[in-house]
Amino acid sequence: TISRTIELERPGGFDVLPGAVYISGTATENGDGLANALQMKQTAPGVFEIFTKLKAGTYKFYDGNTGTPRQFHVFDDNGVNAIGVNGTTTFAGADKIMRIKLDFNNINAAFAEVKSVQLWYAAGNTFWATLPYTSNGVWRANNVVVNYTTMPWGFEERHKYKMVLNDGNGDQDLWLNYATNDSPGQDGQYPHTVLYKTINMTTNNGSQWDWTWKFDRNYLTQGSTADFWVSLRGSDPAYTVNYEKH
Repeated sequence: TISRTIELERPGGFDVLPGAVYISGTATENGDGLANALQMKQTAPGVFEIFTKLKAGTYKFYDGNTGTPRQFHVFDDNGVNAIGVNGTTTFAGADKIMRIKLDFNNINAAFAEVKSVQLWYAAGNTFWATLPYTSNGVWRANNVVVNYTTMPWGFEERHKYKMVLNDGNGDQDLWLNYATNDSPGQDGQYPHTVLYKTINMTTNNGSQWDWTWKFDRNYLTQGSTADFWVSLRGSDPAYTVNYEKH
């Protein structure tokens, strides 16, 4: 008897790591077509992520958006989401906002549904607004009334954002923090620098007062109406938060 073992061809850890990765297909926000593929953000060598809406359909990943780039897909390898080559991934069911992570160093993928993004106001120990998802990695709440709490030092200006994710193991909080535990005052500084607006995605600190941004209270005055948004676009140089008064 001659037995033959046929092994599923998998990339051997990817000797050449992609320098860029895009997602495209009928399941994606921009539909099928390489020219319209959405760019993922590189967070480390060989590691990419994207926050995006998926709908019923199929999708692939590419290491370029012109010519004939390499193609990748995600498949179930004995319970592990693995990265393969030249295949297609299917998304079924209701539309979902997803965080997709690809690590070409260990050929693993991770998925989590983004359940919500909210604007946290420190003094109130509460949320000012829930930000609906718009498109292309942006959550935005419009026409929010600014209602500062008066503290001994004046109107409290500290704030941050909270994202709730579910990777299949229950809801988990991901606090979108400022770079350090104490940001500099911003009165008279609007529009803020990109560096100031940049989100710290790794600290995940839910402290009431710390790791927060500060509003420009000269610009964003008590009782005014403003729009607030979180931008997690893969094509942006940095993930940022921002606001604009009406």
